[in-house]
Amino acid sequence: MSITENTYIYGLHDSGGEALLAGKGWVIITEDIGRDPYNTNGANYSAISAQGLTVISRLNNGYGSTGTIPMPQYYRDFAVRCGNFVQASQGCNIWIIGNEPNLETEWPDGNPIFPGDYAACYKLCRNEIRKRPGHGQDLVLLAGPGPWNASVKYATNPTGDWVQYLQDQIWGVQKFDDVDGVALHTYTHGHEPQLIRSTETMAPPFQNRYYNFWAYKDFLNGLQAMNFMDKPVYITETNGNDKNWTGGNNGWVREAYKDINAWNEQNPQQVIRCLALFRWGLDQLGYSIEDRPAVQADFTEAVRKGYTWPDKITPPQPPLQDEALAYARQTAVYLQAATASNQQTIDALTDVDNIEEALTYALNTATHLTAATASNDKILELLGEDDGDSEALQQARQTAAYLEAATTTNNNTIAALTAETSLITI
Repeated sequence: MSITENTYIYGLHDSGGEALLAGKGWVIITEDIGRDPYNTNGANYSAISAQGLTVISRLNNGYGSTGTIPMPQYYRDFAVRCGNFVQASQGCNIWIIGNEPNLETEWPDGNPIFPGDYAACYKLCRNEIRKRPGHGQDLVLLAGPGPWNASVKYATNPTGDWVQYLQDQIWGVQKFDDVDGVALHTYTHGHEPQLIRSTETMAPPFQNRYYNFWAYKDFLNGLQAMNFMDKPVYITETNGNDKNWTGGNNGWVREAYKDINAWNEQNPQQVIRCLALFRWGLDQLGYSIEDRPAVQADFTEAVRKGYTWPDKITPPQPPLQDEALAYARQTAVYLQAATASNQQTIDALTDVDNIEEALTYALNTATHLTAATASNDKILELLGEDDGDSEALQQARQTAAYLEAATTTNNNTIAALTAETSLITI
């Protein structure tokens, strides 16, 4: 079963603010599911999805020192629990495994989560989720690291760079096809709209990393560098790192969505599908907009802009070999038509010596040969770019020589038949 995703980029972390979205966007839900493999409880998100919104559920082993994912010896138990939760749930087909694994506050009993450890846990969870009935096409998202956090250092990443951590999470999975997508976070340090496009960078050794909203660009540029560009990207948390949302309706929210839309327009091969404000619900962390009508107004005005993501995506181009094969089949069709038409020319001359009918067939043959030559030329062009001396390219060159000879012969036939027709007319 293929899944359906909302076409708008707007989102809220937590349920409760769906009315602001008016059916245009996403709701991010975080769940504390534990690691008991015998627990078969789930959640029902149908009330949200019935409004046309897409739910992304983040599956956590727990919060704080419990660990967003457990210790390695419990990865398999946690994976089974994830599968059980998914199977028992309704209204959701996109799942995030854990949260910001490079943050110390997310580690189990203070034990660092290295990218290879996260990758091992992610693979088990994805396999367990996708083997459950009805969930074979679900998207299981890799939880990206928290920006500006250098807590996890290791031999190949001595500074703890968060972008490299993300890259190493993906490399740890080994096969790009086994990563369904990535959930990222980005913020500003303050609630001023101009910080959305701030080019301020950090102090060494991170002088090449953005200090504000464009931290998401560092992550995406890192994915580009490893040619990981054809998988969905979701920004599931953003705010101004200001628990009071001091600016109110000052345009921060509108600028954030405007910037993501601009990125999508300029990067059709790496489109961001949603940007979710953190957060709607009231809790001890703060950041809630549930009781901040001015921020809600800013969000509502952003939604009215109607930014969407599917229309920004560039359709994937077929490999050169596949495109060349399509032209080869087309060439074969034209050659079959040319052969049939040439046989009709021969029959017209042999059976009834009908010069005018033979000329018509010869002219048809010329049309088919011209089309076959044009199609074969495309093969030569494509294979010449991809492989300078492949067997397929050699065959295409030989076909070109045959086409040239056949065209010359057929043109001579046309010339002779035209002269015969002129004599008959006289």
